[in-house]
Amino acid sequence: MKKKSSIIILTCVLFCFGGSYAQTKPDLTRFGKSYGMVLISNMPYLKLTLGKADGFFVLDFGTNGSSLDTNGFDCHAIPQGTIDATHSKLTIDPFEMYGGSFYFWFRASTVNLPNVKQAGILGTDLFMQKVYTLDYMGQFLYESDKSMFPSDGDLQKAGFKASSTKLHYSSDFNKLEDPAHTFNIPAVPVKIGSISALAEIDPGYDDGAFYHTVNINNALYQALLNANIKLISVPGVKPITSYGGNEPVKAFRLAPGFTFSVIAIDGTPIILTSDVFLFLKQGSPEVIKAAGGIGAWNVPGAQFGASFLKESKVIVFDPFSSQVWFYTK
Repeated sequence: MKKKSSIIILTCVLFCFGGSYAQTKPDLTRFGKSYGMVLISNMPYLKLTLGKADGFFVLDFGTNGSSLDTNGFDCHAIPQGTIDATHSKLTIDPFEMYGGSFYFWFRASTVNLPNVKQAGILGTDLFMQKVYTLDYMGQFLYESDKSMFPSDGDLQKAGFKASSTKLHYSSDFNKLEDPAHTFNIPAVPVKIGSISALAEIDPGYDDGAFYHTVNINNALYQALLNANIKLISVPGVKPITSYGGNEPVKAFRLAPGFTFSVIAIDGTPIILTSDVFLFLKQGSPEVIKAAGGIGAWNVPGAQFGASFLKESKVIVFDPFSSQVWFYTK
């Protein structure tokens, strides 16, 4: 299971399919069933009821294993379900959002929230089942069967552009690069200057302190240096807390003339900006292995924070076609 950094941000922006929010209420009926999304410290949460236990779960496409913390539920209630023999996970049958039996790993939360506790995480073990849409300003999560969702052509006409997650995010594990070891997490093509890489999309990565943060691994860092892409050091950045432990980082800005871009399937940039912070994680081999993700890759890899998604206003995650759609209007 991939374990991830616990610094998180999401901010809501309205999505309107075929209209302007200032003029009309958006019609999202074709996007499926909606769940009210609660924003806590700019993070997107659903408040779920599991038996007699109520708690807030963060929506996190940056981890592949849903989990819960029994200390995070209201009034210290315990979710009802079946605990496995190793006491490592709880199975809930049925779990409404899954439509059947679904299990959560037990894991203590590392997120400190004002006034409330985080009860758990919903990851891509859930978010590979249907087409999911994050509506930031409307504060809704939508889920839809693929057969009922708007076509690619309809999405394009409405102002969306798609980027490919092929081999990295799919409804079918057999379509991943290595079904036994590839984390089922959306990763899309990006470029920093002239250097290409894959970047994980993580709506649960809080880059509020350093707006437009892109985490990079050592392979990408070395590629940037070898290509003479000038990086300007930013001092005083505190270590990032992850499930693997504290990871010291080096922070950089891009020198004038260099940009970061997210690349669409047609080869054009969806996001293009020079206003980025690059974070190079420098944890010990033990921490990197425990945390998983791009730090363990031998090829150039990155991960970009939630501020980029905020500016796109709405994001559609389609595991069936292995595409992520960004709203561009």
